[in-house]
Amino acid sequence: MTKQEKSISTILIIISTILFAAHYQWQVRLESQITEVQEMNYQLDQIMSEQELMQIQLNSIKLTLTVEEQNIRLTSYYPNDNCGSGTVTASGLSVSDFTINSNGWFEYKGMLVMACATTNYHKNLILPTSYKRYTLGSIITIVIDNVRYKAIIADICGASYWEEEVQRYDLFVSDSQSAIDIKTQVIIN
Repeated sequence: MTKQEKSISTILIIISTILFAAHYQWQVRLESQITEVQEMNYQLDQIMSEQELMQIQLNSIKLTLTVEEQNIRLTSYYPNDNCGSGTVTASGLSVSDFTINSNGWFEYKGMLVMACATTNYHKNLILPTSYKRYTLGSIITIVIDNVRYKAIIADICGASYWEEEVQRYDLFVSDSQSAIDIKTQVIIN
């Protein structure tokens, strides 16, 4: 091999080495960037999953906050009425536990005292589909003359089991002067 051929061969080896090194560095950088992109995609997937979970939780909260209303007929009863109502409710609370508001309605701890179909008694009676049944002590909201009142279910209303146009609920009132018979709504909490 001539001197010139040796020089060309050496130059080709140097160029090959430089190209190989450059290619290797480029390949390492490319792999590093691919790994970075994959990590970013993974983090993005995690964020999306968290956002989806938060959306599901938000939807769940919205569902929880959904208010159900029931159209009802609100009647009343009072001690010694013509149905033979007494002074003690099915919950064990009596008129001595209640206060009387300005409308003549009994209240317990600031809530109206109500009677309706309950799960505590008459469990074997089948109610019409749209009718509701509560446990004694349940808290509901009732609308009377466009005013919302909290009410406690403290008693049982036999008429609440009757099949009528709408379910009947009874408000416990102090006397016949305070009696009520209206169509209104119960807001089920």
